[in-house]
This record gives sequence, structure tokens and C-alpha cells, in this order.
Amino acid sequence: MLNPYEHETDTEPVVDLPDNDESWLRGSPANAVPAAEERSPHVDGACRVLAIDGGGVRGIIQARILTALEDAAGRPVAELFDLIVGTSIGGIAALALTVPEADGTPAYTPDSAAELLTGHKDTIFPTGNLAVPHSITEARKLASTVTRTGLAATGRHRDRGNARYSPEPLEEALEDFFGDAMLSDAITPVVVTAFDALTDMPVHFRSTFAANLAGCDLPMATVARAATAAPTFFPPADVEWAGRHTVLLDAGVYANDVSLLAYTEARMHAAAQGQDSDEILLVSLGSGRQYGSPDNEINDVSRRHWVGLADRLMKAAEVGQQETHHRLLNDLLGERYWRFQPMLPDGDGFGTDAASDEEFSDLVSIADQFVLDHASQINQIADQLVSQDRQHIRPAEVSR
Repeated sequence: MLNPYEHETDTEPVVDLPDNDESWLRGSPANAVPAAEERSPHVDGACRVLAIDGGGVRGIIQARILTALEDAAGRPVAELFDLIVGTSIGGIAALALTVPEADGTPAYTPDSAAELLTGHKDTIFPTGNLAVPHSITEARKLASTVTRTGLAATGRHRDRGNARYSPEPLEEALEDFFGDAMLSDAITPVVVTAFDALTDMPVHFRSTFAANLAGCDLPMATVARAATAAPTFFPPADVEWAGRHTVLLDAGVYANDVSLLAYTEARMHAAAQGQDSDEILLVSLGSGRQYGSPDNEINDVSRRHWVGLADRLMKAAEVGQQETHHRLLNDLLGERYWRFQPMLPDGDGFGTDAASDEEFSDLVSIADQFVLDHASQINQIADQLVSQDRQHIRPAEVSR
């Protein structure tokens, strides 16, 4: 039996550049970026892989981009790609886009998949508003909020430790959405990431393994719960998988952007099908990023309190790793690599749990404007994807 950890890697993904320079798509200096019309659309035979970042409710940005891609291509996402790799909310999206109907077609569109989180954001991420209730309904809501957030606000909760939110609303939403669908049922091969706190090892839930190896199949709802167990937001997921006990965290702790992982997974996937593993077409979707730093001089860094410094260093580690991998992938794949990452306004908003109606409306507006501004690139990618009209291979048909 193959060890599901056999090919694991703790490397991470790509990065991006500002929206006012077309090089944000390519990840190389502006003077080295060919114009869109100069890029070759001929990628016949390439393994087509989609990478979807984490980002909580900002996943609505990725849903809007994927909807535009489906419209341009005239086909569902599950048919456009040979492999879909996601982390955190991107892992939920990867699973949701591959849930089959009885006839084998995709059960969900990108927008309907986004509803899984955004449609339940107020219950999954309760705001903790403790205003005096004026009705029985408001009193019940207040009691629910206290139950979910009261003790967690102090960093202590008898049921969920240091987690800010109860996992129950999220778990209920996942179970309602995915139903009885198993990882092995995925229409298109998927890879969803997590991190095992017991072994300090990355975990990759592969639908190909689930379909072919004993003990590797799990309900999609369980995989999605593990993928979104973001530390301090939700408790870890306690999962029996591949013959071992795991305590799983959101893989955003090591790979919130999974583009480089998607590249390595695509090479393995292509080799398993007898394809040329050097021919990879990679489309990577970010969930929005604020560019630049609030630091203006050396004292802003050297005299910061240790709590603020830790937060700053975590951001530096994430962004620096992404930028490095972004440039690597651009060098490796050139015109067969696309990175979409909208720029978000400066400030403290748009966090993973940004659940207010105003913030969500702003995210939708940013996403829609981004799609409008980059329609030509989306159309070009659609042309590249549909130029390869080979038979679609389901996970159970992939030889490992």
C-alpha cells in the first residue's frame, strides 16, 4: 500500500505584484513581460491544474473569477482542469466544484459553491454583538453569541480551547452542502491540504488515493472541516485517516497559497497518466492581498512590542515565501502560468472572518471590478484550456 505521506512536501506557493502593472499576472519585472497577444495559446497536451488559495470569506473573489472563466469557456470548471488543488476555503471550493450529480455532471457552480461559506457567514462567524435584546428572537441570538464567543474571547473555553468560534455551525453547513459525497466521488481529481499537529507533517487528501487505496477515503464534509480548522478560529479536526489518528489544522499555517504544491502534484498526476510531466498549465487564484507595509522606518520594526512583531514576522514569512515561489513558477512555466491576485485597500479589514454585510459587499465589488479589468486575460486562459479537448479522466480511473 502506498503511504499517503510518501510524496508530501512542506514547500508552499506563489505570489503577485500590484494591480496597476500587468506583471502581477506573470510575476516577473514589467519590462520582461510579453503582451497578452504575444503569448502562445498552444498548450495542447499540457496537464491543466487549478490552484485555489485560502482566505475565509474572501473566497468570494475566487468564485467570481471562476464564474467568469466558466462563462468564457462555456464549460464547468471541473471539465476545464485535470487537477484542482486547494487549501482552506480553496480546499472547500476544490471539493465543491467536483461534487457529482447522479448523471456525473457537477452539482455546483462557483457561485453556488461560494454560498456554502458566504451564505452562512453570520452563523459561522458570529459578530459577538452583546446589545440589550428587545425581543425573544434577539435574546436567543444573544444567548447563542455568548455560547459561541464569550469564553473564547478570553482565550479559554471548556469545549474548544483557544478557538474563537464553535465548529458546529460550520460542520452543519458542510454536512448539508456535501451530503453523502465522498472524496473518491470527485468528478475531477482534487488535492486538499491540511497539517497534522501530532506529527508536524503536511497532509494531502488526494481523491486518487481515496479511490484506489484502502483507508484513504473520507466524506468530503470531513475533509473540508479539516481543511478549514484555522488555529484560533476553529478547533482542530480529530480524524482517523490512512490507518492513523490525526489532529488536523488548516494548511494555511504552511501553505495558504498552494501554487507550487499544485505544480508538483500536477507533475505526479501527469506522470501517472503517461503524460509529459514537464508540460503543465497552471492557473492560480489568490483571495486578495494588501500590498506594501505600514512600516516607514527602522524604528517601526526594531521597537515594536513582541506581540506586534510576531504578527509582522508571520506576515513577512507568508508573503516572502509566496513571492519566492511565484518567481520560481514564473521561471519554470512562463506563458503556461497565470496568477490572479486582486489588490485590497489598505487597512485592517477583510480578515478571514470579515462577516459584516458592508465588508462582504465591498469584496464582491472588488472581485467584479477585477474580473472586468482582466476580461481579456480570462478569455485567453479559457482559449488555452478548451484547446485541449481530450477525454476527462475521473480519479478512480487514474492508475497509481
